[in-house]
Amino acid sequence: MTIRVQKNTFAIGFDPAVANVVSYNMLDSLETLAQEALETGATTTTVDAGAEGSLTAADILTLNKLREQVAILREGNFAPVQDTSYAVIAHPDVMYDVMTATAATDWAAFVIRGGPGEEWMSGEVARAAGLSFLETPRAAINEDGGASTADTYSTYILAQDALGKAETIPGHIVPGPVTDKLRRFMPLGWHAYLGYKTIRSGAARNLIACSSIGSN
Repeated sequence: MTIRVQKNTFAIGFDPAVANVVSYNMLDSLETLAQEALETGATTTTVDAGAEGSLTAADILTLNKLREQVAILREGNFAPVQDTSYAVIAHPDVMYDVMTATAATDWAAFVIRGGPGEEWMSGEVARAAGLSFLETPRAAINEDGGASTADTYSTYILAQDALGKAETIPGHIVPGPVTDKLRRFMPLGWHAYLGYKTIRSGAARNLIACSSIGSN
């Protein structure tokens, strides 16, 4: 891209496509750090309460299994994240199973979608059974973690005080030194000084399941 095109097209001094890639990398990296903190600090169980390695493709996540986790959090007197709802962070493959279940106790009968004037969290797709559902591909996948090479998925059920962040320098884009005398190349990177950690392991639940549409 020439300087003429840059200056005639954009009001900023660097390629916006590059800035977008760097911003995405920053977001992806920070969310991975948060996910790793949950993996190591949350209270972990499986949908059949057995070993992760014994899970099969049929051991999928259901709304009733999530209700059990809600009961555990309420019994432990952990405060909900939003109103009376705890937060669920789930992979799209897992959400597919939850959302396509058709029993009378399942998704279709209990799901609540946002209405005018309601305040919803960023990324929240629906609410049901005392849970606010957030869907993300960054929920951990353990490839071949189950029986017969079935992939297993982590689903996080969170109360208040589940995850904390200590931040001295928030994530931000940093321009690098320009060594090109014609200033055609302007390097960009990002920088942050922060960390994530599970504050109360009982307030963070990690429920492991397989998925009917996963790699099985």
